[in-house]
Amino acid sequence: MKYSVVIPVHNEARILPITLPTVLKFEPDEIVIVFDRCTDKSYEVARKIIRDHGFLDRFTPVFKRRPAPDWNHQLAHTRHIGFEKAKYDRILNVSSDFFLKDDPRKHLHLLGKNRIGMITYRYMDYTIFNFSSIPANILGRISKFLPIMEPFTGMYAVYKPYWKAVGGFSKEITGCEDTYIYNALKRAGFKIIYAHDVSYYNTRVKHYPERIFNIGFQYWKILRAPLWKAILRSVVRGRPHFLKGYLAARYSELR
Repeated sequence: MKYSVVIPVHNEARILPITLPTVLKFEPDEIVIVFDRCTDKSYEVARKIIRDHGFLDRFTPVFKRRPAPDWNHQLAHTRHIGFEKAKYDRILNVSSDFFLKDDPRKHLHLLGKNRIGMITYRYMDYTIFNFSSIPANILGRISKFLPIMEPFTGMYAVYKPYWKAVGGFSKEITGCEDTYIYNALKRAGFKIIYAHDVSYYNTRVKHYPERIFNIGFQYWKILRAPLWKAILRSVVRGRPHFLKGYLAARYSELR
């Protein structure tokens, strides 16, 4: 079973030495990195790391030189480029700041069987320098026992034929392309698996309120999730700005 990993990168030369080796230790058969208008040494750093791990023959660099004017959300376009470029049907989507703890290959063989279109993994905040996230991580660990929780995070694997069947990422969305494709696959009748036994860490110590607000905003715009789910998610993750964004999106439509 072969798989491609797709990583969008924008000026991440400082963090790649920390995160990229954790991806390579699980020996992806193809490493597609989309360098999105990088002005630092991201390409040189990534290439050296991949070369030092002996995977240079598996490296597929893609260079995005300018923004796509017909796409509202540039990250959606960047991921779309990477997914299109991937040569294997099983695609692991990883952000440049993700630190992989467990082996994501464990469940990849299920993709494409019995209409399984996506596998999503357990998210954890990187707590070494961010002790305030410990309560959220504890709650995150028990969330698998709460069927009312939406089992979806930003690191996931998709089956490319199914991804293409729902049209890939949309030009129209203004954020949260991962939530969009999750919802598109689900609405098309494809199954989603939550791999609670495979964890990864987000190494971004600080979650900017504007970003969390936008995630909450899109939680209503894309998923049309009920209020109680938004409240629960906000409490479990310890992110009040998520609920603020959700409420702003929902009640702006009532005016």
